Amino acid sequence: PLDIQKLHFQAPGGAADIVAIREGIKRARNIVQSTPIGLFVDEEIAPGPDVKTDEELDNFVLNRVFGHHACCTNPMGADDNPNAVLDGNFKVRGVDRLRVVDASVWPDVPGFFISEKAADVVIAAAKARKF
Repeated sequence: PLDIQKLHFQAPGGAADIVAIREGIKRARNIVQSTPIGLFVDEEIAPGPDVKTDEELDNFVLNRVFGHHACCTNPMGADDNPNAVLDGNFKVRGVDRLRVVDASVWPDVPGFFISEKAADVVIAAAKARKF
């Protein structure tokens, strides 16, 4: 699987993906270091505190990062959007009892708090079911 991911990173746009992931790592580190969240973090496991420079982070991303569902491959959208695989409740169109909740649901650019929205709609659906 990592060979497939390396091919992706070598494709057009792949270098930008590496930079985006690197910047995400740096942002996450900053959040942990500058907020009370840091009080609950014992250590950074990956990429680890010894991976510091942009070059080191890029090498980590290229050699260790893998995801089965790339961002935006199962977009959520309006009923009239022919590219929208999912409805606004994370349900796969045309498939009963199946939802997708990961980075693949973003229609264009990764956003934040998608998991919170997903949790809200899944919990609401579960509460509405009658057993």
